[in-house]
Order: sequence, then structure tokens, then C-alpha cells
Amino acid sequence: DVNHTAIVLGGGDGFVDDSFFASKIVGSVRFDENTNCTPDSGELPLEDWVVLAQKSDGQQFYATTQANGAFKVSLPPGTYDVALFKPNELWEICADTVFDVQVGVVDTVAVDFAAQAVFDCPYMEVDLSAPFLRRCFDNTYTVFYSNKGTTTEQNASVDVEFDPFMTVVSSTIPWSSVNGNTYTFDLGEVLAGERNNFKVKVHLSCDAALGQTHCSEAHIFPDT
Repeated sequence: DVNHTAIVLGGGDGFVDDSFFASKIVGSVRFDENTNCTPDSGELPLEDWVVLAQKSDGQQFYATTQANGAFKVSLPPGTYDVALFKPNELWEICADTVFDVQVGVVDTVAVDFAAQAVFDCPYMEVDLSAPFLRRCFDNTYTVFYSNKGTTTEQNASVDVEFDPFMTVVSSTIPWSSVNGNTYTFDLGEVLAGERNNFKVKVHLSCDAALGQTHCSEAHIFPDT
């Protein structure tokens, strides 16, 4: 199915330490809605797309796009092929690789990408994470959700099934229904390319054993 259930510990916005190299490749990725294969500033930015800069000697450097569609790859001087990876088959990229990009010492070079829709369809994904879980204390889960599709989803929702040793205390958005230890959260409209999150505070029972594994799951709808 098009969504997934996961617990993700850690993470970040890219793969490269900005402070390590003085030279950079920067750019943006946008939804080419007018299909002119030019990433115009007024077009929708696309978040969480992966960019690879591969040096002529085979070294690889990665980044992911931010909420404004921008990315930054810090790297040593050299010649690079810069490639953009689409998240699924609903998209096509006008030119997915820019070849032979020359980066000098303490240099900043701009490379922009435009992506077009192959099919008009939302594509919902969800992740669930907690930095740690302590018994007898309140703990916080973050539920990350996104629409990797090409159109807005009008009525998205997430079911979160919490471990039996957990009691929900509060959440940053209201839940709409409860069935056992499964809580439903209505997200409403989620734009194409949008990535967002909400938090749920749970109390972990003192009856849990020290070092016990606790399993919670998140499932996003629609999932067709």
C-alpha cells in the first residue's frame, strides 16, 4: 500500500555537515504547473526530495529539499553531476540530471529543477517517532505526515494505535474518535508536496518492565 507504518528514531534535513566545506551547490525544486520546464518562483515548492551531487571521481554528496523547495549541498571543489530523485511514479522531472557542474574554491553554484505531474493523485505517507520512552513518565510521540502526490488530499486522517502500556494524555491537534487504544486524528486538507506533524503525549505505565520494547503504529488515509 502507498502509505507505510514506521517508527523512526533520529533524522534530519540533509546528509552533509554545512560547516565542513566552503563550496556549495544550491537550488530549488518546484511543481511545474504551467509545464514550461522552468521552476518559476510563484510555483509550488516541493519538500523532502533527494538531491545527489556526484563528483567526477565518484564521491557522492546528498541533501533534501526544505519546505520552501530549497536545497544546499556542501562539497569540495570539482566537477559534479547533480541529480534529483522523484519520490514516486506520479512525477516526472523535466531534466533529472544536470551534468558537468563546475564548483570552484569557496564557490556557490545554483542548480534548479522543475517537476511535472504524470497522474493527478494524492500519495499519503506517515512516520511515527519518539526520542525515548521512560516508564512511569509522560513521553511524546511525533507523527510526521506528508502528501507526496500531485494533487491536494481534502480529507486525510491518521490512525495511531498506541502500545497497551500507554495512556494518551494530550495531543497538539484533537482526536476525532477512539477505539480501544487506537486514536483517529483528522488532518483535513493536505496540499501536494506538504509535510507537517503533530505531537501526542502518552503516559507509560509503571507496570512495564525495565527495557521492555513498546510498539505503536501509525496508518494514514486515504491509502489507495
